Amino acid sequence: FQVFRNVLENGGIIKALVFKNAAGSLSRKKFDELNEFVKIYKAKGLAYLKYDKDEFSGSLNNALPVEEKEALRAHLGLENGDVVFLLADVKNIAETALGALRKKLGEELGLIDKDRYAFAWITEFPMYEYSEEEGRWVSAHHPFTAPRDEDIDKLTSDQANCYSRAYDLVLNGYELLSGSVRIHNSQMQAKVFDALGLTPDRSGKTGHDPVRDRQHQGRRRFPEDSQCLLPDVRCSEHGRPGSARLPFPGDPQGRINVSVY
Repeated sequence: FQVFRNVLENGGIIKALVFKNAAGSLSRKKFDELNEFVKIYKAKGLAYLKYDKDEFSGSLNNALPVEEKEALRAHLGLENGDVVFLLADVKNIAETALGALRKKLGEELGLIDKDRYAFAWITEFPMYEYSEEEGRWVSAHHPFTAPRDEDIDKLTSDQANCYSRAYDLVLNGYELLSGSVRIHNSQMQAKVFDALGLTPDRSGKTGHDPVRDRQHQGRRRFPEDSQCLLPDVRCSEHGRPGSARLPFPGDPQGRINVSVY
């Protein structure tokens, strides 16, 4: 399929998302709606295949040869009644768009157990994200987050494969707590700034050394490992987490009360 091949040749990826026994629940109109939905997340489009009665149908049916569809069926374990969505794009867009699609259809098809409270620690976030708008790497968390020890030698040479010592506590997909280990080494901080293309002028501190300034503040104001509990995660009528409002709300005097541990 030439469209997918072009994406791969330009450094992109192809991701697949399978919904079991969903073929009878999704109409052509719904597939068109979902194609528009993923464009909200900057995806160029969404392809799909239905597998039912031992036959394929869908937007990719005529674009893929029989042997490739059979290889896809075997690799994904497709059974009669299943639907597979395929999205080809740069890694961040493909994963973000399919993640949103997974949540949307999970809710609409009743696949989410609403009586379950699922806590999870999310760790080792990417150190950087590439900004197409700015044409450079930017911090995934903030530029003072420490990298994993094994990624220090890749800070300026392999940004795509650097991971940080940042973490979140999540309940049913909603962030409850966020934290990270801060950089407390000026040489390491300088390497991170260099990877981000940050200079004294760019950081808005012309005439000052942003590394030295931030290191002084960091030692004075923050412990090595800091967490922040999000104070405004709203709950539904059943006591389940609803949505989180950011930035942190202030009191009537406009003060923001946030505890740092």
